[in-house]
This record gives sequence, structure tokens and C-alpha cells, in this order.
Amino acid sequence: MRIVNERDIAVVKTGHGTAKYLIGDPTQQDVSVIIRNWGPEANLPLHSHPFDEMWYVLDGEVNFGDQTCMAGTCIFIPADAAYGPITAPKGVTLLRYADSGGGAPVDGERIRQQRVIGANPATALFVNERDIAVVKTGHGTAKYLVGDPRRRGPNVIIRFWGPQANLPVHSHPFTEMWYVLQGEVNFGSAMCGQGTCIFIPPGDVYGPITAPKGVTLLRYAADGEAAVDWEQVRRKQGAGST
Repeated sequence: MRIVNERDIAVVKTGHGTAKYLIGDPTQQDVSVIIRNWGPEANLPLHSHPFDEMWYVLDGEVNFGDQTCMAGTCIFIPADAAYGPITAPKGVTLLRYADSGGGAPVDGERIRQQRVIGANPATALFVNERDIAVVKTGHGTAKYLVGDPRRRGPNVIIRFWGPQANLPVHSHPFTEMWYVLQGEVNFGSAMCGQGTCIFIPPGDVYGPITAPKGVTLLRYAADGEAAVDWEQVRRKQGAGST
């Protein structure tokens, strides 16, 4: 598990604005988490990537093609789905998770040629958390923005936990990324405040999780499946050793 707060990361200039590289390197074949800042000068052309991406608008607004995305909008882009152009006339700050990286994106002309022959049917999904109902969960409440964590496939959730939350030590067989939108949360002994990114590789054991002061988190999971409860595992191991 890796924990980093965006306040501790340097701002770097990019081709269309500035960025903070929280996790990984988007030029390499690895998972990456980035905060992007774009202004009126930004104009990214139609393109695609061969991996899943998730964007979340933290502040401002951005245009993905003909879709205007305000703060609280989640944009899930399946592998090979074409999107763009991207503009931000009023300025925007976004969180971007990418399942991989490296290599040049597929440009617009090639995408247009592929569309002519019927390739690349995948499309981006846009949803604002204000349009999603709050549901009760075992440790608090949640909004399911993309997918369903109880089923296979990528999913994006906003979790709300309060003082009653106490999640045990556990693990998942897939990659997770948590981002603290508001409040603070304890992942084991690590206190994570607003702007903290928690990256958890498949199989990493973490917890317990508590939120004495309350917290709102964005969670991206590369798949959906029940967690491994390590307290139960320990109890079973202990019973087997007697």
C-alpha cells in the first residue's frame, strides 16, 4: 500500500497545463494516478488509450466532446473508447486514474478510420454524483457511480463513513485507489486527510479503517468481489494448528 497527499507533490508543467503525479509514471507500463490542472489554453484532440481510465472533476468544469462536466462528475473511459476534444474554458482540476500507461495514444484520424469499418464500439460513461442516490451500507452510506462492487468489472464509489465505521483488516484480489475528498480517515496507523491518495495493489492487506471525525472518499476498484477478512483467516489458521 502507498499513501501520498497531493500537497506533498510538486507541480510540473505538461503539454496542456500542469499536473501532480501522485502514483506511478504515466509514460511507463504501470498504473498511474494524476491530478491534472487545465485552463483556457487546453485543447486535447480526439484520442483513445488501450487501457481503462477514470476521471473525477474535483473543481471547475471541463468539456469532454459535447459533454460539460462539473465538479463531482465521474468519467469512466473503457479501454479503446475514443473521447475528446477536451477543453476547459473556465479552468478545471481533475483526478485521473489509469490502469496502465506508456506509449502514444491512438490519434483522431485513426479512430475515424476505425469507426468507418465498425471498430471500437466502447464509449465513455459520464455521471455526476449529485444525480446518484445515497444507499445504506454495512459501515455507512455510499453512492455507486460506475458498476457494482458486488459484481465483476471496474467500479467507482463514493463512500461516507462516520465514527461508527470500523472495517477490519482485509484484502482484495484487485487494484484499488482511494482518494479523500473531505474529512479524514485512518488506514491502520496512517491518518489520511483531504487530498490523500491511497493506492492498494492486489492482495495487499490493510486496515482496520476508522473515521472518528467523518470522511468522504472516492474509491476506484479495477474489479468487484468479496474481500478476504484476515481476522477470519487467522481464526481458521489458529483452529487448524490445535
